[in-house]
Amino acid sequence: MLDHALGQGPVRANVRVQPLRLCWIETGQRGLFIGGFAQSTVGLGPSDSRDLLRVFQT
Repeated sequence: MLDHALGQGPVRANVRVQPLRLCWIETGQRGLFIGGFAQSTVGLGPSDSRDLLRVFQT
């Protein structure tokens, strides 16, 4: 929750949490799916999260 955006009291941020890991049913093969809109990784600090996403998205 964001505090006091534009002086109008608390505002809820539009946040979506998506899993990064997936598994193909046909083969059982595992992989990562990280879209271009990913901004952070749950459990990591902002700097570490950006670095990890940069590595996986290139």
